[in-house]
Amino acid sequence: MKEFFSSIKLNVLFSALFSIILGIILIMHPAEVTVLVCKMVGIILLIMGAAIFFSSLMTGGRISLLGGIIIFLIGLFIYLNPETVASMIPAFIGIIMIIHGIEDFRLFYEIISKKGSGGAGVLIIGIITLLLGIMCICAAFEVVQIAVIVIGISLVFDGLSDILIVRRVSHAVRNFEQDLSAVDTTFEEKE
Repeated sequence: MKEFFSSIKLNVLFSALFSIILGIILIMHPAEVTVLVCKMVGIILLIMGAAIFFSSLMTGGRISLLGGIIIFLIGLFIYLNPETVASMIPAFIGIIMIIHGIEDFRLFYEIISKKGSGGAGVLIIGIITLLLGIMCICAAFEVVQIAVIVIGISLVFDGLSDILIVRRVSHAVRNFEQDLSAVDTTFEEKE
């Protein structure tokens, strides 16, 4: 049991240290990590598109040939414009949030016209949703960086909490083994 726990402890500690290091990198360099991930996706799509293209040249598939070219061009665009691609995600989310904010205003009007209660809360929610949507569009790349930083903080937390848990479990196992060895005696029945 001791060897089993030691191997688990070593695996958890290694994983925890990796999480902490990766988290610190994400916190310290969110823009660079975002660009790197986009470029890696671009390279994968470039390779995939080229493979499909050349494969379809050999087999004569016109649709595959066109698909390979399209995938290659998308990969090239992503590789050459990683910030733009990374900014698209929060921008799309921002558009959805603006639509939801406008819908919240319509619902606010509905509440007011029916003389219902809670209209002020709905209005505040609508304003916040609209402002967050505008922020996602206007500062899209910064929103991605904030998300990367939050992921980094989460990884550091995960790593540190794993180390704490391993220490607690190690202490509990050590105490259990000490208690077990203190109780380990032979029993003799007396008549």
